[in-house]
Amino acid sequence: MTIKALSNNENVQTFELLKLVSDSEKLTIEAVPGTEIIPMAEDLFGIGELDEIKWAFKNYEADDPGTATDKTIVEVYKMQKHLTFTKVFNCLNCEIESLCLTQHQILEFIRKYRCWVNKQGETTLFPFISKGKTFVAVVIAPKTDSTQILHVNLCHLRDEEHEWWVLSNVVVPILFRK
Repeated sequence: MTIKALSNNENVQTFELLKLVSDSEKLTIEAVPGTEIIPMAEDLFGIGELDEIKWAFKNYEADDPGTATDKTIVEVYKMQKHLTFTKVFNCLNCEIESLCLTQHQILEFIRKYRCWVNKQGETTLFPFISKGKTFVAVVIAPKTDSTQILHVNLCHLRDEEHEWWVLSNVVVPILFRK
């Protein structure tokens, strides 16, 4: 991994494994109370999809709503190579907890920045913590301008070394580097 710092306190990172793709746009999630969870987002998922999502989130104890959050600026990175979740988050060189959003923030990002989730039908990864465990919500969106997300997979971060994701986007809170 290489890090390139520009003048005027701009933080621009160039990674071998991840490329910052949202650097020209300020992506902001407004403050949220932390009361919404992904399995309750009826405005984003079809009924059949919601039943499956509810079962997975409850079964894996990923159904904790989280806490209230302040306004948060986020970045979107694109994976440049085949990577496991652990490698993706390790190459950002931060503690995983600092890279996580709440489920409420994830839903707000999807609602506000649909174009970033829907870009060319790509997969978008959102790390979050529930009941002390770290998970990744894997949002697989349609290639069309559909109002519904096709699918959300739930993966436990520590149990996924066999999982490889190609050219996914990763959404995390902005990373200030020196």
